Parts: sequence; structure tokens; C-alpha cells
Amino acid sequence: MKDKRKVIAIIAFSVVLIASVIGYFLLPETLVVQVAADGSAGNTMPKLPALLIAPALCAIGSFLYVNDITNDTGLWNNRAIIIIVSLIVSAATYIFNL
Repeated sequence: MKDKRKVIAIIAFSVVLIASVIGYFLLPETLVVQVAADGSAGNTMPKLPALLIAPALCAIGSFLYVNDITNDTGLWNNRAIIIIVSLIVSAATYIFNL
């Protein structure tokens, strides 16, 4: 079971990292990280810190997911949510800025 978790974590981290590298070349220098209720840009950040949020979140989530100390025998546990959120954050970065 731990081998399957490692594969899932590696694939998720690879997807997020590749998306961030591609985003570095495609996205503008200032990225929208929050959208206001009226659809305007709420908060913005410089490109590099904004693109590093998702890989950092995925790295932490992957580490916790693979090294689960609760002995949860299932493939999907609550630590997998962190990985899923990092994938959503990566996709939202593109949606808000393209």
C-alpha cells in the first residue's frame, strides 16, 4: 500500500511542478491570487512566490501522505486532501491569470 501512495505522491508533485515551470514562462509578471466578489483582482503577488505556493503545498502533503503515522490502511485518507488542494491551487492560478 505504501508503494501506491509513493506513486500517487510522485505523480501529483510532478504535475504541480511541471505546471509551475510552464506557468513561469506563460503567465504575466504579477499574478492574481484572489478574486473579489465582483470578479476583479483582489490580491496580486509577484510571479515566482505565487508559483511556488502549489509545489510547496504538494511537497508537504506528499510527505504527510506517504509517511502516515496513523497506520491508516486505506489508499485515500485525510492527508490526500492536501495533495488534491495543491492540484486545485495550481489549476486556479492558470484560470485566474490566463
